[in-house]
Amino acid sequence: MKYVFQLAILCLAILFFNCDGRERMKKTPKEVLQEHKLLDSFSENIKYFPESYNQVETDTTMASGFRVHILNYTDMNSAVLNEFETDSIVNKHYYRDQITHIEVAKNDELIFEKALDKLELIALFPDNKPEILASQLSGSWLNQEHSTDQKVILELNLCRPESDICLFYNLIVEENGSYQIIEVEPEEII
Repeated sequence: MKYVFQLAILCLAILFFNCDGRERMKKTPKEVLQEHKLLDSFSENIKYFPESYNQVETDTTMASGFRVHILNYTDMNSAVLNEFETDSIVNKHYYRDQITHIEVAKNDELIFEKALDKLELIALFPDNKPEILASQLSGSWLNQEHSTDQKVILELNLCRPESDICLFYNLIVEENGSYQIIEVEPEEII
């Protein structure tokens, strides 16, 4: 009986010494993760900015009789991807675009209503298509300082995420309801 017990202990010792992970020591951490199909869950970091739907609404009544209503909201179907790698992890940052819905009234009569997005700007400025597609539409806002009794000026900008590269546009709405969108240089912003 004594020899059976010693033989059992010897067999267990041999079994444990053979399962010490020596074969795993020869593999890189990446190979071990691939073997267990865990690499994908560790090799990508995906983030969205903003994370969820967001909207900002402003309503401005001016002494000139203009009323400007702006609704900027998140376009959940359009985003600009900024992809980079850090420590063998692929980071994907998606910057969601905004849609801006603008209503302008003069003396309580609606004279202008339009929803603007990047596709609208591409249609108006086809030469800027690559820059527009690579940039995030941040929304629009009223430039009260340069608006007059005859027109209102709204500013729009598109910027490349995590950079200083931007495109600037002015939406000018005349009191008769006609409008134009012009591209402006940063130093020309009205």
